[in-house]
Amino acid sequence: MSGPELVTQGQIRWHDFGIAQGSEPSGYRPALVVQGDELNHSKWSTTVVAPLTTNVSLAAVPSGVLIPARVAGLEQHSVVMLNGMTTVDKVILGPVVGVLPLILWHEVVRAIDRMVGRARGSA
Repeated sequence: MSGPELVTQGQIRWHDFGIAQGSEPSGYRPALVVQGDELNHSKWSTTVVAPLTTNVSLAAVPSGVLIPARVAGLEQHSVVMLNGMTTVDKVILGPVVGVLPLILWHEVVRAIDRMVGRARGSA
């Protein structure tokens, strides 16, 4: 491939979150690209990602979304931790693991709504 791979919403990519401070995510782990493609495909150099964990008990929190094993290229059951969203430079994102299916993307959007206190369908 010549040049960086295009970052697209819904991709799960490897990312090094580095050393945690407090309860922040840390280390090299999959991350879901949350930011929309209007910004992802612009000259904007950053994107917003949410870390994944294999601690499936976190699927019970309002900001967690379970991704079953073998979905989107993941070997283990994983949880998107939307409360850990962060901005990263697109050029330091690692390779694509897979792409989240649309049905699970809708779960991510519902979890974001819950996280920010906006109940779906009540607007």
